[in-house]
This record gives sequence, structure tokens and C-alpha cells, in this order.
Amino acid sequence: MRPRSSRLKRPLVNSRPRNMRYPLDAALRPCLGDFRDALEAAENPGRSPYIISDVSLKDEDAAHAYRELAAASIEHHGGCYVVRDGKVSVLEGEWRPRMLVIAEFPSRDAAERWYHSPEYGKVLAYRDAALDRNLILVDGVP
Repeated sequence: MRPRSSRLKRPLVNSRPRNMRYPLDAALRPCLGDFRDALEAAENPGRSPYIISDVSLKDEDAAHAYRELAAASIEHHGGCYVVRDGKVSVLEGEWRPRMLVIAEFPSRDAAERWYHSPEYGKVLAYRDAALDRNLILVDGVP
């Protein structure tokens, strides 16, 4: 048996430089769902896309059903609400949104998959009775 000092030693820590690792804090945020989206978010930190909806309610009961089903479908696709039914104060301009809803997604692909998903397709029947809205998808800044 060889003396202990001559044995090949394995490094105790990862030998890659610290700046070569993924920023895992972005990948571990609670609104991330799908592993593929978590990897994309880790590779592009700070680039979360947002679905922004300017909403006018038509029927409160239908809106309640829509909110519950839409929230479940957003969560299923890795999204989470950033703003939901918050107070809106106009500071400049002519835009007078009545109610804003903002949902954050881990990637643009995840947001588009949510919008075109069968789960959300079922929710759209409630939307038509519940509300009128303008809806956009926008990328966040790095």
C-alpha cells in the first residue's frame, strides 16, 4: 500500500471558476415550474417576460370563476402573479386602465405555451362573459 501522501487526491470542490456556474438563485425562484424553463431563466437572469392585461369587468361572478381557473393555468406553466387587482394611479398621459394584471413567466416560450395551452383554452369561455381586456407579452430587462 502506498503512503497516504502519494495517493491521487480528488478536489473537494467544483474546480470550475465561480463565474462559470449558473446563477441558481434565478432558477430556484418559486414561480418557476418546468425544468426546461428554469434552465432558460438561469442562463438569462433578469429577462423574465410579463403578460400584462388591462381589464374591464363585465360580470363579477364569471370574473371570479375566470380568476380561479386562470391562476391555476398560469401556475401550471411556471408563471406567477406580480400584480393582480391592485390600485392604479395615472401619473401621466391619457391611458386610464381600470384594473391591471401582470403575470411573470420564466421564459417567453413558457408564456406563449400558457396562452395557447388547452388548459387556458377552457378558461377563455369564462373570460368572454367575465371581462373585456387588452393583453400583451413583453420581455423584462436584463
